[in-house]
Amino acid sequence: MIDEIVKWSHTFLAHAAGPASPNRDAIAKAAPTVDKITTTIKCFVRVAGAVTNCILRRFESAVLVPVPQFNQFEKLDKALMATNDADLVRVHWDRFAEERNTYLQGIESALISGTHT
Repeated sequence: MIDEIVKWSHTFLAHAAGPASPNRDAIAKAAPTVDKITTTIKCFVRVAGAVTNCILRRFESAVLVPVPQFNQFEKLDKALMATNDADLVRVHWDRFAEERNTYLQGIESALISGTHT
């Protein structure tokens, strides 16, 4: 899956392949989806966590989604959303951050057992 996304990014983003480029149709079928991108991010995070915590033995409490030092939704009520939607957006943000931050859980046991999630 990661290889597909890398090929896609090289063809469509990094090198901006034109319509006549070889393999464009085959690579277009591998177009990233939200699920593919999320899985790829999770894999990268878990590998980085395994290297940092299990191999380098630098145990750090990390979060994947940065904690804003300000109100990240300030001014979104101006043109992008209704004022009464701010609470709904905050709930979604918190759920997203909580899910992403769980990517680092169980890295050592997965590394030892040879399984992956």
